[in-house]
Amino acid sequence: MASGGNDNSISGHVSNAVQAHTVYGGIHQYASPQAAPPPTDPWGRLVHDSKAWQPSHDRSPAIAVAGQLAALNPALPAEDRWLDDSFVTRFSQSVDWVVNRLSEEYMFSQAEATLLALIPLLHEVVWRRAAERRLPAVPDKELAKVDSRLAARMKEHEEIRWWLRHRWLWLEADVLATDAINTVLEEIDGLEEFKSERAAVLLQGLRLDTHQLCEGSRINELNEQQTIHGGTGDEQPLSLPLLSLVLAIAYRKTIDTTDLSSVITWHGPTVLDHLHETVSAVFWQVHAGCLLPFAKCHHAAVAAALHEHTNHLDEFLHAVRRAAEDPTVLHPLRRLPGRAIGGSIRAAKGPDGKEAFSGWSRFTIDEERLRELVMGVQLYHDRSLAIREMYQNALDACRYRRAREMYLDATTDDRESRWIGQIAFKQGVDASGPYLDCVDNGIGMGHAELVGAFAQAGARFADLDEFRREQVEWSRANPPIELHPNSRFGIGVHSYFMLANEITVTTCRMDRKTGHAGAELTVKIIGPGQLFEIKETAERGTIGTKVRLHLNRSLPESCVAILTRLLAVAEFETTAEDGELNQRWDPGIFKPREGFRDDGGYNAHGETASTTGGQVLWCEKGGGLLIDGLHVTPKSDDPTYEELGTLVNLTGREAPSPSTDRKEILEHVGPRVTKLQKAALAYLADSKLLLSKDWIDRLGRQNPQLADLITDHYPEHRRFSEDRTIAPKFGRQLTKTSVHDTILDHILL
Repeated sequence: MASGGNDNSISGHVSNAVQAHTVYGGIHQYASPQAAPPPTDPWGRLVHDSKAWQPSHDRSPAIAVAGQLAALNPALPAEDRWLDDSFVTRFSQSVDWVVNRLSEEYMFSQAEATLLALIPLLHEVVWRRAAERRLPAVPDKELAKVDSRLAARMKEHEEIRWWLRHRWLWLEADVLATDAINTVLEEIDGLEEFKSERAAVLLQGLRLDTHQLCEGSRINELNEQQTIHGGTGDEQPLSLPLLSLVLAIAYRKTIDTTDLSSVITWHGPTVLDHLHETVSAVFWQVHAGCLLPFAKCHHAAVAAALHEHTNHLDEFLHAVRRAAEDPTVLHPLRRLPGRAIGGSIRAAKGPDGKEAFSGWSRFTIDEERLRELVMGVQLYHDRSLAIREMYQNALDACRYRRAREMYLDATTDDRESRWIGQIAFKQGVDASGPYLDCVDNGIGMGHAELVGAFAQAGARFADLDEFRREQVEWSRANPPIELHPNSRFGIGVHSYFMLANEITVTTCRMDRKTGHAGAELTVKIIGPGQLFEIKETAERGTIGTKVRLHLNRSLPESCVAILTRLLAVAEFETTAEDGELNQRWDPGIFKPREGFRDDGGYNAHGETASTTGGQVLWCEKGGGLLIDGLHVTPKSDDPTYEELGTLVNLTGREAPSPSTDRKEILEHVGPRVTKLQKAALAYLADSKLLLSKDWIDRLGRQNPQLADLITDHYPEHRRFSEDRTIAPKFGRQLTKTSVHDTILDHILL
């Protein structure tokens, strides 16, 4: 030993020794168990051979569980060519690869090693059982929601139907919910570390969006360190944040064929002939801190899908590297590659020695031109419709918070929310120039929502994993809690740039578990397609979001006038202010308005009577349709609907699909409007003017279908002074518009 140094050498026969160097996690010494012969069954062998074990660990309980899981694993249906028998083996091998990279800095406890060895097996069982039980029964209309263009090809291509079924199952958050995991674990011998809640967290992490998985709030939520068998001689640490990221990295590296790009589904069943063979043969090398895949592909679509998968893996590894800089427990992950690049993905050679394809390219859209479209008047035709988008985003945020508040009230003792949703618009001028603010006290946004939804064209918050998991939890509440987002296309935010060259967003997310406020985040976006930085401007903020548009020109009219023209009934307290102009909407209260032809707004005025909650407004003059309280026009060729007499708000389950600019309905809505009108008939009872002879006579001429509904409910108004002229003059036309394809009831009577 050198003078003043430390002697780290070990000589002689020493058991359970650890040579001194930096080690994260605990060092645990146990008596070495009697070596048992390795198991012969494949899953038992996978667990036995896991690289996470230390020599002193007892593997036998985990090996026994592996055998029980194997017995529960259903066979693959022959017609489903997407599921891969080799996946569980490759997943386990990928976990070993990550563990080896970390082994010089981290020694996994026996509890951690057990989870790393068993989670790939549990994932296989849970996923296959869900696929076996649910996939054959998925209705085609549900598959069309996944990808309507692909669904149109299902009749000729059964492999597309199966791929869409798997993608549908991906979106069903309850597949990996705690109770679904528990149904499997109840059938096997229990291990303390292998509890359903803990397993569910790790399984859900495999499929979480990159930003959600790596953001600080989730890592903190999982707790940096847990303890198994606490207070006993078998006490062991367990780091869920570390295990979750280790497993997620391994899962993405393994390549799940059902998670590959849809490009592999567009080129016929021949793509599947060598798909599993190709994916199983992919090998990875680390070079200069980058992970490189090497593959030989028999179809260009497979090569393109593998390139795209590598790009996603690159984004994920980069996010993991950033996350590993802060919590000490994640520091070992810094030993992993921080990037992934295309490597060598090439064409395989066929029996004739020629390459299967000579090259490939994808038909793409010019990003700059597409951006100009989604933020420009070419799509929306009217700059003021950006204000409509701001309102609808704020509405979704308030709906989301209301649902979360209701769930926390239902599941937390002595909690009763006093939250009242509010949306406020303010237009003005400050030292920087003209601006328009939209402020809501809704759910707010964190890093994951800002990056994964707000800033991504085509992405919606309803597509994020956290929302899908919450929907599963809400559905089990008593009564169930529902949220129907109005976001349809995920491009509305880009319309803001019709009015602004710069946007500032200040936001604070409501915590899902506690309901507390998170950090205040501020984002400045200087233009579409530009980089933006997310800054934490306060450790704890006020829940909600403020969006400020730094206007590039004056609005064609005040935000107060625009909202007054469009918004007939608000779901939450809403205000608009522009200097001396101001307007207020109380929740569920219709605001009658006399509109004019082609003014782009609703028209419902005169004597009125409305339902509670703002669903139907009976009106003496005018009428029309709303979606979520905002004016829309019916489908131009809809023979099932006439607007005179009622202003009907289609919302929640009743909300139809609108056009991209949200100004027109794309479906026939007559039946659902009639259903709502029938439910609202009782509210006419106190209105002498609306049930007057003049009003009903006018309905009999201009909206006879609605007139029939009224006279069925109020028999004293069955006779109309105009019937004798209506029947011969319009009989042919009335037959077409009748609900039952017969002459209208009041004429026959």
